[in-house]
Amino acid sequence: MTSHPTTVRLRADLIHRQIRSGGQKIWVVKDPLVRSYFHFTDQEHAMLMLADGRRSFKQLSADAASLFLPLHLSPQQVLQFFAGASHNGLVATRNTSTPSLAKRSRRWSNPLAIRLPGIDPTQGLAKLDFVSRLLFSVPAMTVIATLVIAAVLTVITRWSSFASDVATAASRLDNWIILALVIGTTKITHELAHAMACQKLGARCSEIGVMFLVGVPCLYCDVSDAWMLDRPWKRILVSAAGMIAELSIAAVATVAWVAANDGPLRDICVTVMVVCSVSTLLFNGNPLMKYDGYYILSDVIGMPNLASRARTAFQRRFTNTIWGAPSNSGSGSIHDPAHYEIGLIGFAIASGIYRTLVYSVIAMTFYQWAKLHGFADTVFAVGLAAGSFAVGRRIYHLLTQPKHARSPHGRSQIRVGTATGIAAALTVIAVTFPLPRSVTAVSITEPQSAKSIVVSAPGQIRHAVLSGATVRPNDIVASLIDDDADRERIAIATHRDQLESELAGLQNRRGVDAGASAAIPMTRKSLDQTNKQLSLIDRELDRRTLRSDVNGVAFPPERITESQTPDWQPRGWKGTPLDVSNRGAQLDEGTQVCVIGDAVRRDAIVYLSQNDVELVRIGQQAILRVADRPRGSVTGHITEIATSPANEIPASLIQSGRIQQSSVDSQPQPYYQARIRIDHQPITLPVRMIAAAQIKVDSASFWTRLNRWASDAF
Repeated sequence: MTSHPTTVRLRADLIHRQIRSGGQKIWVVKDPLVRSYFHFTDQEHAMLMLADGRRSFKQLSADAASLFLPLHLSPQQVLQFFAGASHNGLVATRNTSTPSLAKRSRRWSNPLAIRLPGIDPTQGLAKLDFVSRLLFSVPAMTVIATLVIAAVLTVITRWSSFASDVATAASRLDNWIILALVIGTTKITHELAHAMACQKLGARCSEIGVMFLVGVPCLYCDVSDAWMLDRPWKRILVSAAGMIAELSIAAVATVAWVAANDGPLRDICVTVMVVCSVSTLLFNGNPLMKYDGYYILSDVIGMPNLASRARTAFQRRFTNTIWGAPSNSGSGSIHDPAHYEIGLIGFAIASGIYRTLVYSVIAMTFYQWAKLHGFADTVFAVGLAAGSFAVGRRIYHLLTQPKHARSPHGRSQIRVGTATGIAAALTVIAVTFPLPRSVTAVSITEPQSAKSIVVSAPGQIRHAVLSGATVRPNDIVASLIDDDADRERIAIATHRDQLESELAGLQNRRGVDAGASAAIPMTRKSLDQTNKQLSLIDRELDRRTLRSDVNGVAFPPERITESQTPDWQPRGWKGTPLDVSNRGAQLDEGTQVCVIGDAVRRDAIVYLSQNDVELVRIGQQAILRVADRPRGSVTGHITEIATSPANEIPASLIQSGRIQQSSVDSQPQPYYQARIRIDHQPITLPVRMIAAAQIKVDSASFWTRLNRWASDAF
């Protein structure tokens, strides 16, 4: 290898500071242009300072090697070190007039966490200096720790009540609004606590602004200047300040929860308790994602840039194993001892698995939401493309031969082939392994054994049972009248009475009057015809008397908000036919008067799209997401599936926005009904309640789902 003629020069505007980390002193170099921070050991920092722009690469390698004696430092390692420094914009080469700022603004680098430009909060935080000193003083921290411990003991001793309240609060219809307000308020407090702690301990919060975390707007603050603090405990306190603030709020909410009665206030308290304790510890306190817990762990073990060093260790070990590339000391990093390698690789694998799970859950949640709103295909296509690109890019980097690796030989080629085969096999297993699957659709409840009472002949309401009335077979549910039919019956009945009188007179005179005897057959025939007419009209009138043929309770149909009768008819109506205010209103043929069904037990009629109904089978389990009920407590199973589309969709489902009246080729999108027999409920479910139904259908692999999506989309 020939010596490299290019010289390198360290930027003069960089800020250098020595801090303690992991029981030893290290150097932090701050790039003030992009507010990035880099960590170096004493030897690495001394090697960086050798870049004065006058030394040739050969001189630089020799001087750098002397810094690491008795360890051997190869020219290749020196070249890699300064190549990394150049990539990070710390040094400039002779051929460049300005440093390579490859690490520019990272506001848009992560689509799940997009930061908008913020403001400098220095003046505002200065006004809160007294509050900062008070809250982060030793007495205040002691009080907070005492409150948190007391809150934990309170929850443990009242665990059954706490678990029940959590389940109830999580299922309330308006809980989304409460949850959004709670999360927004606590996250603002969380970020302000970071900023105040950073300012109080001597560092600077450089920016506060708004970010979109998985599409949800929230506050962020840039306290990366805490890396310039000299003591680990100070940096740990800055990282933990947000969680301390949330735990304090959770402790206060616990006190309020104990004192509050059942109701909205108790729901808010228990929501705050969960969000500010469990969720903040699981997410912010988890070191596998680059949040508070990650930086705390990094300072505790004295290993800055833990994630990047772990990824580097994993990739270097992988490529060394596959390609037989020469291994540098330990994990391949100048400052990582060999005994750190196993821990770094383990951390890289664990964080990779955890991130994959988190992204998968987010993607599935968004997909289910998109499915209810009619654009699931688009979300699936975008997610598939993004996931395939990310996985393919990672596999490509792992299997690409590094530039410093030896030329491939037989054994190396076998390793590459084996690795490729294993990757292909794992990919095949991943895409063909059956995974649980469910179908989510909107449903509306009705009484079990429901019998609909429908008007068979038009008329005006004379009588109707009240909503909730108990009826038995043959009981009159409603009776209608028709003035024209009544007048016609009176006329026919009068004519019948006249014929009967005439027939009686003829029969009395037939012995003395030959004409009377001859008129009797004709009169009797007319009377028979009149009786038949009267019988027909009586049957017609009887159709206006609506009777129940089952035992049950009368439930009203959907409420009508606008009059359902034309202006020319006697009287319009709205509400339901059972309402007392609608007595005398005109009901047309086919109008539903009520539903007779079980007083306690309920069914749910679920409306499935044409794609989903193909997956549903009789006997499959279903879960209804019902407000005021713990998630998973309202269960049932499929008992019936319609073979043809529903003729009519309930207006309440369309008005709620749960079913979109979209059209395909000028034809309304078909929906198929399926009946869910709901299991016994301690508290009776209301009739005509709208709820999302999740049906557990047969498991399917990713490949099967992809084929089905492609066939439906194309």
